[in-house]
Amino acid sequence: MKTKYKPGYWVRMLLAAGFLMPCLLLILPLAGEPLDSLWGAVLSCDYLRGYGNTLVLALAGAVIQIAVALPAGYALERYASKGTRKICLVLCGLLMLLPQQALMLPQYLILQKMGLLDTLAGLLVVTAFQPWMVLLFWFGTSRVDQEIFDAAACDGAAGMTFSRRIYLPLMAPYLAAAALLSGAESWNLLEQPMIFLQQKDHYPLSILLSRLPEADQAQKLFGGVLFLLPLVIAFGAVCGRIRKNAGDI
Repeated sequence: MKTKYKPGYWVRMLLAAGFLMPCLLLILPLAGEPLDSLWGAVLSCDYLRGYGNTLVLALAGAVIQIAVALPAGYALERYASKGTRKICLVLCGLLMLLPQQALMLPQYLILQKMGLLDTLAGLLVVTAFQPWMVLLFWFGTSRVDQEIFDAAACDGAAGMTFSRRIYLPLMAPYLAAAALLSGAESWNLLEQPMIFLQQKDHYPLSILLSRLPEADQAQKLFGGVLFLLPLVIAFGAVCGRIRKNAGDI
């Protein structure tokens, strides 16, 4: 008996193939290369330091951005009036349309005044507010039945108890999506580090990858594969978590 697949199955397989094909094309040129030679570049101090800087930007950036955007999205839905909400949503939309290059000079001057120029902390400051994330959490909060919030308030759930036991579990799919998108954006930062960072020791791997000393093309390609690997793993884990939560609902 032949198994009949739904049309959605083939759509998912096509999307998976489209996602994996560039990864396979990236790995194929490494076939036949000696591993000892490939590991030589990625075990250098510059590569490991750049990888560490990238991890700091991705993980700390995701935490800071969620900590800023989550209360903002909740406040927009629960406490803001309709007029205030419309104004804030329009401003978030306009900020999303504004080119990042137009903000770099004011951000550079602000970081210079704050003494945070040429530091990873300065990059975290200028990327702390993400308007798209505010809109995401506002949409997620608006999808939750308001009676759940009212019932929690009547039962005495407030503050951290309400956040930890009620609100955060309900927002888990949105938190996972926000963390993935924020981490991917911070992982691939290029223009901001080039403008705001001056010392090589502070560079993330997105800049250092093309500047590895004494590394040939195969070694740089292998370093790029290792650079890409955490994003592929995170993408699979988050998609699986979102699918599981959707199935539970």
